[in-house]
Amino acid sequence: MNIRKLDNGNLKLCADFLAVAKGANINSPSVSQEYLKWKYLSQEADENICLLLEQDGEICSIVGGIVWKYIVNGKELQVCFPVDWYSSTKSPVKGAGRRILKALMDQFPVSVAVGGTKICFEPQISVGFRDIGEVFLLGIEANKIFGLRDLARKTRNFILNPVSYFQGLRVADKFSSKNSVIFKNEEFSVDRLLDFKGWQFFSQNIERSFLIRKWKHYMLQPYNHAKLVSVRLRGRLSYLFISEFNDARKGYIALADVLCDVTHSKEDILAAFVVYTKFKSSKRALFMTSDKNIFSTAFSLGYRICDRLRTQYYSLPDAPFCSDMRECPDVFFLSGDELMYRRPGKQC
Repeated sequence: MNIRKLDNGNLKLCADFLAVAKGANINSPSVSQEYLKWKYLSQEADENICLLLEQDGEICSIVGGIVWKYIVNGKELQVCFPVDWYSSTKSPVKGAGRRILKALMDQFPVSVAVGGTKICFEPQISVGFRDIGEVFLLGIEANKIFGLRDLARKTRNFILNPVSYFQGLRVADKFSSKNSVIFKNEEFSVDRLLDFKGWQFFSQNIERSFLIRKWKHYMLQPYNHAKLVSVRLRGRLSYLFISEFNDARKGYIALADVLCDVTHSKEDILAAFVVYTKFKSSKRALFMTSDKNIFSTAFSLGYRICDRLRTQYYSLPDAPFCSDMRECPDVFFLSGDELMYRRPGKQC
């Protein structure tokens, strides 16, 4: 058996393998050659990597890695988020999945596995991953906050969940004035934000130029485009990086990242995102975070947990040790591929 990287020459072979392994239609966006090329082979994705384990010209197993650069203790550290980890279902080879995953991990000081299926957890632990906690997918239904059409519905919401009802009023009251929040789709290049004098909402430990490169990469995603939206609050601008889905998640809006003006708080941003979701007539506002402070602020505004994503951590001997989520590099939507989540359940 030999291991080699994904390239243009074996792109179709990889797409066909993933379609079978995932049980997906060959025309499904998630296994299309266009999508895989964007994720692993485009210019903006040059840190990302996909490895194939082959035997007799056939793929036995595959794993991809979305690679970020974090600043840890004043030094730059490459962190890999494994994705697309599959083994052959037609001709399985014992140990192939573990071997390809270990090959990926050995190239990076730190790897963080977020979510995945139950079948992945034990094999990941067997090669050195350890559980460190959970990453949360949080959501809120904008229609429960704004535009309640009649008194009966308001009364029903109050009776069923009075705490959530009053939390919703906090958001509505925060932006009750018609001119208190203004949104605009920005068409300029995100390179202009390199010198933006503000703070990074989800990605506090990532150098700005690298973050902007990742934003540019996700704006080129072939099926669910991310876009830049400015929000004007109290005369100052912050920039929301947002994805409005066109696939099975249509109607959901994801807050992927934010560059915040120094005068804007976490509560300002999360409340404004609800307003934007209502403005776009979408079902729910969603975001992902490993930050407990962001989680607490969101919960106070009426956001609720849609999913708890089991998270595992691996590090080489000379890399930083991590025992729980407080020490883990920031995890948010852009950490993985496809904005890193499955379609939320009814509880969201």
